[in-house]
Amino acid sequence: MSAFTIPNVGSASYADQARVYAADFAILTAATNGTGVYTGCAVTAKSPAAMRVAVASGQVLIANTLVSVTGADTGTIIADGANPKWSLVEVDSDGVLSWNEGSAAADPQMPAPSGSKVVLAAVYVPANVSALTSSMIVGKGVQVANSSVTAAGHTYYDDNGLPLSPSDWTAVTEVRQVTANGGGSWTIGDVVGYLDADGVHDDTYTLTGTARQLPDSLALTIMDRRAGYSAQAQGAAYKESGYAAHSSTGTAAGQAAAQNVPRATRWTSAASAGAAAGTSTSVAPVCRGAGTDWVGSGFVASATFNFTDVSYDESGASTGSRLGFGLSSTTIATALSADTVSGHFVGFVRRSVNGGAADTYWTLLSRDGSNVSTSATTVTFYPQRWYSMQVGMVAGGTAVHWKIWDRTAGTETSGVWSPTYMPSASTMLFPMVGLVTVDATGRAVDINRLQVIG
Repeated sequence: MSAFTIPNVGSASYADQARVYAADFAILTAATNGTGVYTGCAVTAKSPAAMRVAVASGQVLIANTLVSVTGADTGTIIADGANPKWSLVEVDSDGVLSWNEGSAAADPQMPAPSGSKVVLAAVYVPANVSALTSSMIVGKGVQVANSSVTAAGHTYYDDNGLPLSPSDWTAVTEVRQVTANGGGSWTIGDVVGYLDADGVHDDTYTLTGTARQLPDSLALTIMDRRAGYSAQAQGAAYKESGYAAHSSTGTAAGQAAAQNVPRATRWTSAASAGAAAGTSTSVAPVCRGAGTDWVGSGFVASATFNFTDVSYDESGASTGSRLGFGLSSTTIATALSADTVSGHFVGFVRRSVNGGAADTYWTLLSRDGSNVSTSATTVTFYPQRWYSMQVGMVAGGTAVHWKIWDRTAGTETSGVWSPTYMPSASTMLFPMVGLVTVDATGRAVDINRLQVIG
C-alpha cells in the first residue's frame, strides 16, 4: 500500500508535495466512513519510467464494501507544457483504475477525490515532463479495517475494536482480543476466546488463514488504543510512533471495550481545583505557518474520546469544568484555565463554570495569544457519549476545517470557519484532549485516540 503521507518540506522532492490540500481532508474523511485501502494496491513508477504508473493487486473498501483490484498499469497521461499539475490515482467499485487529473497552474491544486472511488496516490506532474518517476508519487492510501456484525449471536472484535465475524478471520494474521481483562496477541492457529453480544467471554475459536497485519494509524500517532498493547490488566499503555511522545496528566486506568464501544484509557483528574486530566504531545510538532515552505506548517488533528462522568456542569460559584480538544501552545491545565483559554489555541471547547450559563453546544475557539474568536457549532454536548473530532488548517491558511462525529448517535457535522483571531504563524502547537476541574471534584475522560498530521 502507498500509505497516506504529507511529506515534510525537507523530504519532499517538490515543494507542492509538502502542502496540505482540501483533498487530503476529503481522503481522511472518506476513510472514517469505510472507504480506503484494505490490502496491497501500492503505486509505483514504471521501469523504464513512462507517463503511467503501476498499481499492485490488492483490495479496497468502498463504503465498507470489499472490492478486489487486479494489478495493472494506469492509462497514460500528458504533462502540461507550461505548468505542473496534480493527478490522483483512483479505483472504482469494479476495481477499475483511472486518473483524476487536476488543472495545470503555477500554483496547482490537488483535485477533489471522485465520489465512490478510493484514492491510492497523488502524482505531481511537472511541466513538460516525459516520464513519471518515484519522486513524483505521494502515497494517499488510507488503510481501513473490514468489520462486520455479530455472527451466531456472538461478537468478535478486530484491532480497531470493531465487530468482526469469523469469516473475516481468514484475512487476519494478528488481532488483539478485547475482553474485560484487556488485550492479548492472537496469531494463526491459536485457540482464543470470543465475546457474546453483551461483551461476555463465551466460547473459543481456532484462528485459521493467512494475510495481513491490521494497521496502527494514518501518520504521526501520539496515542492509539487500537494497537491493543497492554501494560496492566485493562490496557492503560500507549502505542507511540513518530517523534512526538505523549505527555499526559491525571491518573490512568484502562477501560475494557464492549459492543460498539472502543477500548480506551481513562484519565481522571485529582479532586482539587484547577486539576487537569487528558493527554497531549510532549513536544509541539506543528504550526499554522505563513506559507507552504514552512516546515511543520498546516495540520490535521483528530481524536476519539468520551467525557464519561454523569455531569460536568457547575452547581454554583467555584464549581464546574472546562473540556477541550484541539491544538494549544501550552499544557492542558494552562490552556483550559480560563473560559477564553490561555496561550495560542484552535479547536473545540465546552465550558460550564462558576454559576454561569453552560455551553449547550461544542464551541469552536481560536486564540492568538491575547484575543479570542468563538463560534458555537450545532452539535449538542452530552456526557457519556463517544465523539470523534477533527480540526485542521492548510499551510499558511486562515480558515479552520472542522468535523464532529457523534459516534453514539451516529451523526456527523462539519464546516469551515474563518476566525478573526488565530494562532500566530510561527507558534508551535501541541495536539491535546482533556479537561480542567474548577472545584474539588475529580473528573474523567476516556481517550481512544489522539493523532496529528502535519
